[in-house]
Amino acid sequence: AMAAKTLAEQLGHRGFETDFANSFVGAELAARTKYYRTIIVVIEPDSSNGWDDLSSLRKRVLGSWIIVATSRYHNDDAYDKISRLGGDSLLAAPFSVEDLTMRLSAFSLRSRPVQGKGSIAR
Repeated sequence: AMAAKTLAEQLGHRGFETDFANSFVGAELAARTKYYRTIIVVIEPDSSNGWDDLSSLRKRVLGSWIIVATSRYHNDDAYDKISRLGGDSLLAAPFSVEDLTMRLSAFSLRSRPVQGKGSIAR
């Protein structure tokens, strides 16, 4: 949760409007009352159920882009897994806030297809 909070703060300093939830349940509750163009999910290396939670979140936020930030995987299988679970993009640690802001900027120019899954951005 600390990494996600730090990311939210750093994005806020760069002019992005951000909300922070320290759990998937909190993120799902927030998404019921407010539309988020992009949701950044930080899956900690020791998370046992983060992948299941990602799939559940996708079902609730069909119109939002989901970027997954994790240090758990660094191979092509990770891209496939995240795409299957509904993620649109993977940022594998270590990454910089500049990497994330570039990704956010790219997504701000595109609209997400609500039906089906698009190809994952790398």
